[in-house]
This record gives sequence, C-alpha cells and structure tokens, in this order.
Amino acid sequence: ISPGVFIFPLNLKCISVIFLLLFLHNESRMMTMFRGVKSVLLFLSLTLSLNALGKENAAWIAEDNEIVYFFSLECGACYKHEPYVSLLKLKTASHTPLYKVPLENYADKGAGLRLYFLIMLSQDNYNLTPLEASRAAYSLLSDNPDTNVDNADDYKALLKKYGMHFSEFEFKKWWANSSTLINDSLQLANNAIEEKGSVEPGDIRVVVKGKVYWFFLSEDNPLAIVKEIMELTNNES
Repeated sequence: ISPGVFIFPLNLKCISVIFLLLFLHNESRMMTMFRGVKSVLLFLSLTLSLNALGKENAAWIAEDNEIVYFFSLECGACYKHEPYVSLLKLKTASHTPLYKVPLENYADKGAGLRLYFLIMLSQDNYNLTPLEASRAAYSLLSDNPDTNVDNADDYKALLKKYGMHFSEFEFKKWWANSSTLINDSLQLANNAIEEKGSVEPGDIRVVVKGKVYWFFLSEDNPLAIVKEIMELTNNES
C-alpha cells in the first residue's frame, strides 16, 4: 500500500480533470463515474486507516467518530445481517465511517481472514460485494480446510483453481496487504476484548465525539438496533 500513498495525489488530480471534462460533455455520465470512484476511495481509505493500526501501541481507527462492526465468516446470522449493516453504512457515511472487521476462527488458524482479505483486495479484478466476498472465502475454505495461512503458494493455487486470473505482481501486492490487514483486524479484536471483556460476531462499537457505545446486532430485531445507532450518530455528530 505504501506506493499508493505517493501515487494517490496524482490519481486524484487526474480524476478531477476527467470529472470536469465529463461534466461539460454529459452530467449524468459524470455522476455515474463519481459513484464508482467514490467506492474505490472509500475502500482505499479503509485500507490505509487499518494500516495505521500496525504501529506499536495503536488505539482504534479514529478517536472522535466511527462505527466498527465485528463479524465472522462462520456466523450464519452475520450473512443475514449484511443488508442492515450496508444500510447503516449508507445512512452514516456522511458523518461517521463504518469499518467491518472479521474475527479470527481459531480452528482454521487465521486462514479464513487471509482468504477474505485476498478476495477483498482483488476488487479491481472481481467486483464482489462484501457479502459475496465473505461467502466466497467461507466456501473456498470449507472445501480446502488444510490451507496454510502463511503459505502464499497455497492461496495462489487455490484462487487459480476457482477461476481467478491475476499477475504475479498483483498477487504479491495482495499478499503483502492482506498480512497487514490480518494483523490490524487481530489488534482491533484484542482492543475490544480489553475494553469490553469479550467480542462476538455482531458486536458493534460506536464512537461519537469520543464517547464509546456498544451494541449487539441480534437476530430478534436488527433493524431497531440499526435505527438506534443512526439516531445516535445523527443527533451527536
């Protein structure tokens, strides 16, 4: 990701010029492209923010306003709750960023985290939604339970086995970035345990103006929880 930090300002400048030209030519086409670029920038922002947590004694992603949703690839309820999490992210995007953090399954020794992040990092090649990426990671790992979290060749062969196409350079970049994201997600989970005592799939940590609130996205009425968080962040931000 480090090279991207230097490339990003140049890309943004080019994108701005493109936007101007598109606006003069066709305003509707410009708005369509803007939504696509915005999605890319949001994902880049998430990646860079998580990387910052790799530093010693790092705290949470932000200090003032954020939402951190913990989920698991093995959690059936998490898949059912994805539409509600997406709604929450959409409704709070203008004032409070939402970050999805996968929890480690100790049975697979982190192989699920590795596969999930590799698939998410391949978004330029395969435009999967977070829900599709989670399901793909779970399915691939279920069919290949002996995958070694630290063996890059295992994952390269596994992804190609299921029809993914990528260059050696692309895979090396995904692999390096996934290692950082795994460490950051584990650190976030540890932070949650220290703060709350434990962390489970469905836990949501909300910070508004530096004040911390914990919620649990239960199966009983997830929409009510989402609305409560939306009201909290809207009223306090």
